[in-house]
Amino acid sequence: MALRWLRSLFPPEAGPQDGEGLNLAVAAPAALNAADALVQGTGGGREPPRRDTVEAHLAVKVLGAHLANRYQTSYPLTLNLDLFSSEEGEAVMRLLADAVGAEGGPSPERAAQVCTQLERLGASGAQLAVFRAGLSDPSPLNTLVAAVRAVDKGPHVYALALLAGVGRGTAGAAYLGFLALRLGLSRETVGSLSRRFRG
Repeated sequence: MALRWLRSLFPPEAGPQDGEGLNLAVAAPAALNAADALVQGTGGGREPPRRDTVEAHLAVKVLGAHLANRYQTSYPLTLNLDLFSSEEGEAVMRLLADAVGAEGGPSPERAAQVCTQLERLGASGAQLAVFRAGLSDPSPLNTLVAAVRAVDKGPHVYALALLAGVGRGTAGAAYLGFLALRLGLSRETVGSLSRRFRG
């Protein structure tokens, strides 16, 4: 019953796309107002049934608790490199290579380990070649960031960098913070990605 009541407040529509989170800060006020009206009763002071009153109170408490912790905002993201276009793959791999090299040139063993992780995520031979080339001959950061923002893959690069172990050292952590700013990632998005993908 409670689930049906909550669903009635949000008409069926397409869910969030890859990389898009549900903006509860926008959706919740309508639910809270409806619940408040239900709790107080409408129609000449007629009291609502006790079951509806309890459900309304529970709904308000659940939504309020979720909104009270802004860092629990969901950020759905699927890392399937096989679905990237050649342009997307090149932009992502080049910036990822720059991130992996943030704490100094990685050893051959480290580079091979990252390549193995990328293969598991569907990276093609061409994408891996771009990654290796980026390690040996990095491009200017401004150019790399602009290319990633042009294909709207900033969250993907950040998640891949976390999986690759970037950020464990002081220099890497500073680089990730700077990268998040340059890619325009919100604090909520960074927190969500860090919880999910930190290696």
